[in-house]
Amino acid sequence: MQPQVWRNMLRHLLLVLLPSALARVTPPSSINNSTAPFIFNALSAALAQWPNTYHANGHSIIPGILEPYTLLYHARRTPIVPPPSPEWFAFDPEMSFGIMGGAGGHTYMLTYRNIRPVKVLYFDGMSAALSPTLGWLDSQDVLIARKGQSGGPRDYDVFDEYTRARRLCEWAVPRGVEGVVRMNSGFELMWCDFASPSIQLVSHLNITPPGTPPSPEFPDPPSRGFLQDPSSDPPHDDPPDRGGRYPGRGGDRTPRRRPWPFRRSPLAVTAFTEWVRAAAHRAVTPQPHVALDYSSFITFYHPRLHSLVPARQTQPMREHRIWPNVSEADAQSVLNELESVLSRKHSGSHMDWGVLARDIVESWADRIAHLHDSLANTTAAMNNNAAINVTESIAAVRRLTYGPLNPYMDTAAASNASTWDLFFSLGPSTPLGLGPNLQQFPVRLPHPPTSSVHATALQRCVHSSTGFLNHNPHIHKTAQEELLQMSVETILERLCTDFGTVFAESMDADDTPSNHVALTLFMSWDARIVALMEFLDWTEWLRCDEVCPRDSVCTMALWPASTWQNGRGSEDDDDPDFLKPRCISLVPETPVRRA
Repeated sequence: MQPQVWRNMLRHLLLVLLPSALARVTPPSSINNSTAPFIFNALSAALAQWPNTYHANGHSIIPGILEPYTLLYHARRTPIVPPPSPEWFAFDPEMSFGIMGGAGGHTYMLTYRNIRPVKVLYFDGMSAALSPTLGWLDSQDVLIARKGQSGGPRDYDVFDEYTRARRLCEWAVPRGVEGVVRMNSGFELMWCDFASPSIQLVSHLNITPPGTPPSPEFPDPPSRGFLQDPSSDPPHDDPPDRGGRYPGRGGDRTPRRRPWPFRRSPLAVTAFTEWVRAAAHRAVTPQPHVALDYSSFITFYHPRLHSLVPARQTQPMREHRIWPNVSEADAQSVLNELESVLSRKHSGSHMDWGVLARDIVESWADRIAHLHDSLANTTAAMNNNAAINVTESIAAVRRLTYGPLNPYMDTAAASNASTWDLFFSLGPSTPLGLGPNLQQFPVRLPHPPTSSVHATALQRCVHSSTGFLNHNPHIHKTAQEELLQMSVETILERLCTDFGTVFAESMDADDTPSNHVALTLFMSWDARIVALMEFLDWTEWLRCDEVCPRDSVCTMALWPASTWQNGRGSEDDDDPDFLKPRCISLVPETPVRRA
């Protein structure tokens, strides 16, 4: 059998067996951990642009606080102060101007600040983007309807944002929530009451770009043509949509590239490009000024929600849906949990779970990519009968896997111990008895003893950040934190086990093996790391293939601010290749540079 054929068979077998193998894994705690990678992804990605653009069908609802003295921006085409409620704030003035500043006629910018902490609710994913076919709005629709699609269709149009805002606010305000944080090309704050004493007006300015023609007769931007390049502005004969259902965001049922129907100031063509620039600032860095309460983390990935399991068993995370699949009982269960966390007084352990999850991603993501590239290149070279230094290649694997594990290995515990024992078994009071036949997937690890001295290196690798929570009687964890702890420890168990296995096997390997033995080793290691990356599904491995010039930003296609540059609409966002980061020009007349 040809080596490449054998490699493909091995990889296929591993990936086929992966879901069933994971299903047999028991978590570090008593909670079912079958959805751990999805929960961890949502946790580490909260309030960041790229991961919530790629995994656009949000499943999490997280209460939070809008920190005092945050500047908030609301652009509009009429000078009404205060605006009617509900309406929208942007956290970036570029986003607010991008929505309203290119429509012709006057543009007014109202700048507010909140003068006290304000309770808000965050919906993750592309929760401020509109599509009749994709799952961007699923979690909001379930909250509004208190059911899923099985209980009947929505009783309002998917593009009717004002009705959606009114319904959400009718639910939120009696529970002390004043705003809803959502994301499309940047983050916005749906604000329920502009007469609230929580906010004060900072300024009210006419920021109309010089050279703007007089306003057309209709009061709002059209709901069509939003994806058109704003640098071209021929007259358009189609009448605008006067329904006003979508507040300045545009987007019809099938967003397509259409002529922009306004004459515009030459300066107004920056509206979209500056919006894209601002959105790029939040690619992987969380939106500031919003402090999420992770002890109240609500998720439709909770393993108790059985109605959602069958549909997603064969789907990647980005295709998971809530609205079409959730039962009425499961929908009500989530809403009851949300109402419970909003009404309780205590705040859990005070662990910043979001920071912990991002620390893990930052520590491991580039190491995994480095190891993957090294293994893939070596295996490809050997399959092509290219001359390589096998001894150095094995040494490179040892170095790359040793780095993240060495803080947890007590090399003085037994001077003659094997690498397997050194990492997996050496714990004076809690030996696991694992050896070279260790499972490929996380085994059931008992929580380590109170002292890390009596834990194995694997246990320390998994539990160093969270194990203490199980032994301190003064630390109170909420039920939501129990779920987050399970997710974090499951991810770490998979990371530490896979790296520990490759490290031990590479240390046991002969420095000068035969080509056949070496190829078998590299193929198995490569398949293991590929499976690990598919299990994790992190967006940190997505990046531009070139260094973008100064007049460009590296970004995914963001709905709606940058998608017009490709002449494509929301129906394309189900294509992962469409979301591959690219250098987007900030010069309005310049087309996208493709990698």
